[in-house]
Amino acid sequence: MTLVSDVEEFLQSTDDKLGRIHDLLSQLEHWIAQYPHRDHSCLIEELFREFHNIKSMAAFSGYPEIEEISHSLETLLGLDRTGQISLKEREIDLLCEGVSIMRSILDDEESIATSIKTYLHIVDGYAHTSTAGLITIPLPPDNRKEWVLSRALFRRAPELEKKAAEYYLLMYDMVRDVQEKGLYPHRLIEEIAALCHILHSELETEAVGDLTDAGFSMRLYLLCRTSLHRSILMEALDLTDGMLQKISTPSNI
Repeated sequence: MTLVSDVEEFLQSTDDKLGRIHDLLSQLEHWIAQYPHRDHSCLIEELFREFHNIKSMAAFSGYPEIEEISHSLETLLGLDRTGQISLKEREIDLLCEGVSIMRSILDDEESIATSIKTYLHIVDGYAHTSTAGLITIPLPPDNRKEWVLSRALFRRAPELEKKAAEYYLLMYDMVRDVQEKGLYPHRLIEEIAALCHILHSELETEAVGDLTDAGFSMRLYLLCRTSLHRSILMEALDLTDGMLQKISTPSNI
């Protein structure tokens, strides 16, 4: 399957499961209100399984925010399953709020998935022009670079400079592993993905000029991390590297 089809399948499957969860929560809320002393364990078990499935799919597909939310809701339901709490109106409200947040995340991802189709078309065309068939990123052999970002761009959010530099250093290490060892370093990918998410969110919040493009590139990479196609992975990194160069001054460390 392609990267885009993987993303689209995840979005559709999760949306279907959230619809099922919504129906189950509505039924559970009605039963608790009308029959407070009835055994609702069958509904609790079904809800638990649905949230567990979403958590597993999100972890595999590279959506840490959905994974974290579904894990928290799964834990809440687990307390009822073990008899530590009994679900009431407040707990059901918390479950519904979590479903609503995950739906909002999915809505944002649908627009990104559409943009990725255009991106991959460009990448494929560029890759075919390479004599090696694989685009690589030139790196210094024995030292790493960090990007000292323009202070003017960060006058409202100076802490983002450090985060962007951390991102580049992690990216450097990962590319070295891929290029020199032929490894697909899942640990580094997880770290970069988490940093990408934080940085992208803060860039959007602060509306820091040209950096919105860099944030979008980082979000692309978060999706690309689920692909084992090294040419796509390299191009995603190359794109991000290029955007950082446009807004930064390189220095050696």
